Amino acid sequence: MGIRTFTLLLLLSGGGLALAQDEVTLTDGRVLKGRVVDEGHQIRLVKDLGSIPISKRDIVKVRIDRERLPEGDLVDRVVLNNGSEIAGTIRLERDGRVVVVTGKFGEVKYARSEIREIVYAKGEDGSLDKTKEGAARRVDELLDAMTDPAREEEARAQIIRLGVYAIPHLERALPQAEGANRETIDHLLRVNRLRTVLTREIEETVSEVKDRLLDGDPEVRFAALQDIVLYHLKDSAPVLIYLLENGETDSKIRGYVIDRLAKQRRNSDLIELLQTGDSNIRLAAALALGENGIFLGVPILILALGVDDEAVRVAVFEKLKRFTGEDLLYWPKDPAGDSTDVLHADALAQAKSDREEAIARWEEWWDQNGEGLIRVSMKEFRRSVVSSKEKEEAEKFFSQGANIVERISEDGKAP
Repeated sequence: MGIRTFTLLLLLSGGGLALAQDEVTLTDGRVLKGRVVDEGHQIRLVKDLGSIPISKRDIVKVRIDRERLPEGDLVDRVVLNNGSEIAGTIRLERDGRVVVVTGKFGEVKYARSEIREIVYAKGEDGSLDKTKEGAARRVDELLDAMTDPAREEEARAQIIRLGVYAIPHLERALPQAEGANRETIDHLLRVNRLRTVLTREIEETVSEVKDRLLDGDPEVRFAALQDIVLYHLKDSAPVLIYLLENGETDSKIRGYVIDRLAKQRRNSDLIELLQTGDSNIRLAAALALGENGIFLGVPILILALGVDDEAVRVAVFEKLKRFTGEDLLYWPKDPAGDSTDVLHADALAQAKSDREEAIARWEEWWDQNGEGLIRVSMKEFRRSVVSSKEKEEAEKFFSQGANIVERISEDGKAP
């Protein structure tokens, strides 16, 4: 029996691993399950009968199963270059150039060049132990080592090297940590989360990219983001989305992120952002979608006509006129004058009342015309959609968008 035949038989016969149910959420909305292997430039999702590579540019987030490989199933394994995994007892021959795996169906030998990684269940030979218990134990050991100045730098590097495998255990350790130790764990957690959206090429070619994206100075973060977009445009979208979803507060960066998503026509991501709790992001996403010919965010723009900030009202009104071809006798500006003058105060009150009446006309107009605009949006969204799967995703996003519009209308609040 040849090695490849033996490998397939081993996998099909139950000689492989009991796979964890990690979850990978893709930018098209799909959620795939399997066991995640972080390869730096991409993530490999190992399933029962094989594995699939997934570019990090197509990933929104990764969730690692906290119950990965319970104690009774701990086994050594080798990960082949094609992503297949073979479980069994491992020994090395010929000075490590040959790896022998002994499983329930016999023994198979591989040249070391055929193997991407050897993972020992108990972390032997100094390898990374990526089982649930092994990773937790290793993270605890490394956090302890970081209290020793002589070992701190190497311990920090090893925690980062664990990548997605360390995230659940850092999350567990964070609530119990105090003072400087808490700050350290929080930083490591943010670094490892960030690494789930950084490709190997970004990490290797953009100088100090992780530290710069997490820097307290927004100008440093902005410069790092510009470098990523400039040199790795195709891989930049997951990083852009990550920043918005993880509390980026700088208005310049948030505006840049929305602009880049719009220019890359990441319309599905922008539609998702219409649901965020951040009113400024919702408004920016609605404007960006409108620029791309997708008008699901028009109800958000109509609500924004009622905000106190005159500059926002003017900008939104200009966009609405261009998107819809209507003005409905709305005027965004307040009358000029002395704010302490009683007559001027009356004029301001009248202007506000006039705007409220105009907003009511806009809402009525949307009730009568919104469905048609959504149909136009659907055509635009599907213009570049070619596969049946992508068409299904497009239908899902627009069904989702209709629900968003309905909730906005019921809520009746300005964004």
